[in-house]
Amino acid sequence: MLDRYVRTLERAGLDQCVLLAVVSTAAWYILVDATNGDGATPLPTAWGDLHEWLAMWATGSIYAALVLYRYLPSTSSGARAAIFALAGAVSYWIGVNFTIYASPLDSCVATTALAGVVTAAGLGCLVMTLGTLRFSPVSFAALCTAGGLGGAAVCVEWLNELTDEYVVGHLAWQILTCIALYYAPKPGK
Repeated sequence: MLDRYVRTLERAGLDQCVLLAVVSTAAWYILVDATNGDGATPLPTAWGDLHEWLAMWATGSIYAALVLYRYLPSTSSGARAAIFALAGAVSYWIGVNFTIYASPLDSCVATTALAGVVTAAGLGCLVMTLGTLRFSPVSFAALCTAGGLGGAAVCVEWLNELTDEYVVGHLAWQILTCIALYYAPKPGK
């Protein structure tokens, strides 16, 4: 079943891939709205935090299942798919907590851009190491740039009070990284 799903994703064109990134963002919004959370809980400290924390981890896994699974090798086991799902969840957790708790830069835009770069780079390394994408400096730079632009969009949205939930920023990050990954070189190309 996993193999059939991956093959379906592999055949999807760019428009379908972008649509899946939009669906992933919609799922993120629904989960955040349902839990009244923002993913900022580093670890649940009380039972009341658990639902928000699990929803945050689920959103990263949904992105992996909808956007990253197309880069699973067709002979992958369920273990590799689980690694991709966990990596998607960890990347989201790192991005949110890096921005909220580390904030290494004086600028909100620079901090969220850096978080976007770090998370995109981590996922890029994953799909180039365990997946079907081949490393190229240009495509990796494009992926990091896409992540940085999407990350910066999160803060720009917050500064301009476009939405309360950062939907535009999340959508930008997910679509831009999806496009960058789509155009990354595959083996034999």
